[in-house]
Amino acid sequence: REQIAGDLMAAEGPDGRFRERVIATGFLGLSIRNGIFKHYHPELIIEDTIDTIGRSILGLTIRCSRCHDHKVEPISTADYYRLYGIFASSRYPFSGSELPGFSAGESVLLVTPAQWAALPIGHRRGIEGLRATIARTLANHPAQKDLERKRKRLAGDVRRYHQVRSRGDFDVALRTSIDDQDIRIREEISKLDNSVRKLWYDLKGTERLAGLERAYAMREASPRDAHVQVAGDPFDPGPLVRRGVPELLARGQQLEIPAGQSGRLQLARWLTSPDNPLTPRVAVNYIWQFHFGKGIVSTSDDFGLGGATPTHPELLDWLARQFIDNHWSVKHLHRLILTSKTWRLAGTASRKALATDPNNHWYWRFDRRRRDAEAIRDGIMQVAGTLDPSRPGPHPFPPEANWQFSQHGPFKAVYESSHRSVYLMTQRLQRHPYLTLFDGPDTSRPTPRRKNTAKALQALYLRNSPFIHQQARELAKQLVIAEPDRRRRVRRAITRVWSREPVAGEVDEVLSYIDQYAARTKQDADLREGGTSKLVLEYLFDGDVKDTSGGKRHGTLVGDPVFIAGHSGQCVSLDGNGDYVDSGAVLDLGNAFAVECWVRPGPEQARFADIFGNHLGGNSRGFVLQQKGDQTNQFTASFGIGGDAWVISKPIILTAGKWQHVAMVRTPSKLQLFLDGKLGAEVASPSAVRSSELAFRVGLGITLIKRCFRGDIDELRVYRGVPRRYRPRATAGQIELAAWSSYSRLLLTANEFLYVD
Repeated sequence: REQIAGDLMAAEGPDGRFRERVIATGFLGLSIRNGIFKHYHPELIIEDTIDTIGRSILGLTIRCSRCHDHKVEPISTADYYRLYGIFASSRYPFSGSELPGFSAGESVLLVTPAQWAALPIGHRRGIEGLRATIARTLANHPAQKDLERKRKRLAGDVRRYHQVRSRGDFDVALRTSIDDQDIRIREEISKLDNSVRKLWYDLKGTERLAGLERAYAMREASPRDAHVQVAGDPFDPGPLVRRGVPELLARGQQLEIPAGQSGRLQLARWLTSPDNPLTPRVAVNYIWQFHFGKGIVSTSDDFGLGGATPTHPELLDWLARQFIDNHWSVKHLHRLILTSKTWRLAGTASRKALATDPNNHWYWRFDRRRRDAEAIRDGIMQVAGTLDPSRPGPHPFPPEANWQFSQHGPFKAVYESSHRSVYLMTQRLQRHPYLTLFDGPDTSRPTPRRKNTAKALQALYLRNSPFIHQQARELAKQLVIAEPDRRRRVRRAITRVWSREPVAGEVDEVLSYIDQYAARTKQDADLREGGTSKLVLEYLFDGDVKDTSGGKRHGTLVGDPVFIAGHSGQCVSLDGNGDYVDSGAVLDLGNAFAVECWVRPGPEQARFADIFGNHLGGNSRGFVLQQKGDQTNQFTASFGIGGDAWVISKPIILTAGKWQHVAMVRTPSKLQLFLDGKLGAEVASPSAVRSSELAFRVGLGITLIKRCFRGDIDELRVYRGVPRRYRPRATAGQIELAAWSSYSRLLLTANEFLYVD
């Protein structure tokens, strides 16, 4: 009832429920929108509302009667427009831009007259004054006056168009013209000078300071009956019909709608009347379907002639009566079903029963089925101890100044949250990828019954998702801390996640698995950043610049480099004056790589001389190992990553005339410099490296200015991925946690957890 007419019920009191009653009308307020225009195709908005109410509350496909009498049900086109008039007499919120003049006044202030009167006089006067100033400014703005003139002219065009109606392009043009003018002019208003914009934001700030909140909610508009739209065309009006409900359901007693009201309140009361034959049966059928996977009426959104007949009509009627007699308490109905013998049946099957009733038509066993998407996510966080049961604050919208959304790059409500899935942001035209993967509802239309699929992508998500790995680690941490004894720890894990005691031999099997996993993990690269590594370029400099990695990226000598005795065999010697080695190869190294070589610096270096790199300069893509600039033979690493630069400010200090081993390492989270196998400096690197389009060079990194290295270089190697010697060794505690995390992942993704049986 409150979802249909909560704003009207709120005015009747009590004040303590004012906010939630107004907000409840978001059920209608979230009806589908068509583009960014406020008045664009209202007939489609109302059609969505009628379809939602029909299928979710009445169990009827009323929408089919918009263009013609229903082909199956005794619902006429006039019946459709009886309901249409009720919602055409209501004001839908337009949840578009919040800029001044664009959707001003669309939201409802969540305050009762008594609460408003109780506000400090200063707050009230400030808010009222700002409202009046904004209203005057917008009313006197030339663009607003231009809009009113065009509306009057278009109203005349519409009247003439109805008198001499023609089909063609003008039909579409006339439909959209007022909205096009409206949006253009309101865009101009949104570009008002800063003083007016400041007034708008001052008003919002003053309301917040006074503790006032706003919500998008339904309100009353000018009440009017609706014309039948011939063939569903709003520009071809037919007979006028009085607002009400379908005649068959009215049973001779149509709604009595007082003058000046839309009829929403009367519709809400009729829908929830004990005498309504459909609402309680449809409601209890949906709840039964939630618990058993199928309804007593399998077509839960269609109780009409085109739908299925109930398998147990007496049970449906009895549950409906229980529902009504207990004040429409959903909690009572849940308790009634969950304490029944039918719900507590096991899912095991017998050969004889399967032969008699293979589809479990008579509920002789419980149908095994997978949990729904929200229950899987919430259940995982619950047992992992990461679920926050409280009600969250506002959704994390990006700052308004950062909005750059478009038709091809819309806002997507995907963000991390530790709260229950019911609190995730719902978008009508953008489905949440996780909820979609596990058969969540189609948010663009009513979903009477969810699918229950088992797909390869679901298995891949459960195996590889960072969310699953994170929750498994959290569960493992709690198990390790809470229970030092390993056998009792296994028992605690099974009872916590699977809600049962371990069976004979199960604890031993689990401990065997954990021991095997821990043994493998001691040398497993999975605990270390960078993954497996592959040699992609190798220059030994033994008299030539051939690539001995197998990649055949042979280099070219530029300037006058010479080969002399090196650290092992020969090396290349560079004079710092234009000498370098050009590999000619663009290296796609991804987000984890390592470059290492032996160097013997000369006594002096040019400022910012480069040992190696593929960097253009500035914040461009690529990397370089270069001289710090203020002191000779002090070197730092610089990375250009997607338009930003990360620099390891702490240098490694090289000794002139001495062979030293240097390595630059990039893991998904760190940039590191190693000197003679020891970590010399590092910095966090939170962004992904974008591949440089420049060739890799030795003795030269940044190409805008040829800052060449002076000294000798030997045995240079480039790896995609990070070799093990540059990864931190795992401790015994890390190995134990990794093993228990792996087992926790098995617990959380096993059928015993994911399925209701």
